[in-house]
Amino acid sequence: MILFQELGQCEGVVLGAGRGTCPIGDLGDLLGLGLNAKGTILATTAGGYTETVFRNLITTGKKHQLLNIDSFEDATPENERYTSPQGFMKSVREGKPMYNINFRNGYCFDKALQSMKGQDRWDVELYFSTGVLFATNSAGTQLKGFNLGMFDANVFKFLSGTDTEFSRISLQFKDASEFTEKWVFIPYEVLGYNPLEIDDVIQTNVVLNSNLEDSETVVDVTLTDSCNNSISYASLFDQVGDWSVLVDGESVTISAVSISIDNVVSLTIPALGTSQIVKVSLNGIVEDAEMKYYKSNTVTTTVVA
Repeated sequence: MILFQELGQCEGVVLGAGRGTCPIGDLGDLLGLGLNAKGTILATTAGGYTETVFRNLITTGKKHQLLNIDSFEDATPENERYTSPQGFMKSVREGKPMYNINFRNGYCFDKALQSMKGQDRWDVELYFSTGVLFATNSAGTQLKGFNLGMFDANVFKFLSGTDTEFSRISLQFKDASEFTEKWVFIPYEVLGYNPLEIDDVIQTNVVLNSNLEDSETVVDVTLTDSCNNSISYASLFDQVGDWSVLVDGESVTISAVSISIDNVVSLTIPALGTSQIVKVSLNGIVEDAEMKYYKSNTVTTTVVA
């Protein structure tokens, strides 16, 4: 039996506003953002969001680090209100939290921001100077990022007078109540690590050194920074598991990796045949000895006779 009289809407529980002992009074400066793939659950237990979990999200492509915020503007609109003919006001809906955030990290950083644009793609963690601001689900049993709607990147701004080049993104949070009621702030000393010390993935560029011919067993490539070809990362990736070679869409075994004095990477594979299509790249997101992360383009070529 449904008791319709019990389905009305009453006001929620009023929380105590006393300050208590040692309240968190200031989160500090906003220094960075952690973008998580939409719907990513970070932890379901206290202390579950470890550095290992954090880094695994990066290596699986589910997290992006946007660090070194230069400045930001709160563009949140006021709550929408209705005024009756008698002059009484009533709140209709809360303004959706919105922020314009500036970075001065260069043109290549801006290119990465442009690739992240979209609607309903991301959840976000906010990195302040003293800790991280998260959200929880309604039951308070899951730690997550705030539910983002719009993530937009404006056109890169060039040097103008004394104002240096900068990138600007605009964020809009979809759920105002999540932002005002379901937040959790965890200081870095409680979290056990500082996300501001963990950079995003570095984009690299793989280039074939020469055409591949029939019966070839070695693929020679170079690996450089995608924004500065004078910087080689070849020496960091000398293990067979660091690389991926596909022949006609199938992964082939890399039996050896060697690196020459002029930073050419030689990958030894089974003999190739004429007209086969070969694709070479780093093997997903790869971590180096210093726990920095790299990924690459995929270079494609056809074996010639």
